[in-house]
Amino acid sequence: MTKVEKLLKKWKSYIPPEVSKENVELVVKYFFPQSKVATGSGSHEIIVFSEIVEEFIEKLLTEYRWEEIKGYIVPFDRLGQFCIPCKGGRKVKVIYVRKLLEAIEKQDEIKKRMKGEKK
Repeated sequence: MTKVEKLLKKWKSYIPPEVSKENVELVVKYFFPQSKVATGSGSHEIIVFSEIVEEFIEKLLTEYRWEEIKGYIVPFDRLGQFCIPCKGGRKVKVIYVRKLLEAIEKQDEIKKRMKGEKK
């Protein structure tokens, strides 16, 4: 079992009030390799990006308006990304870890849906 798998298993049963930024980055990079960690003065955040979700959104926007689909793709925005702020540059609050877990599930759901449509 990899460290990422152990973290996910732990977080699914209990998420501490604050999680280390390094652990969150590890999970983000595993599931969303295109994501970026913002650096620079005063910038302590992780930008989570999913090409799969972005592609799915573009496809849906050919048939539906943004207002009709935005609830379905939460926590992602129209560009297939969302932000995880870091408290003091070193910790991530529990609410953002939950958002990350939700994003992983949403990406998996979209992968399955898109795979079914391609057949």
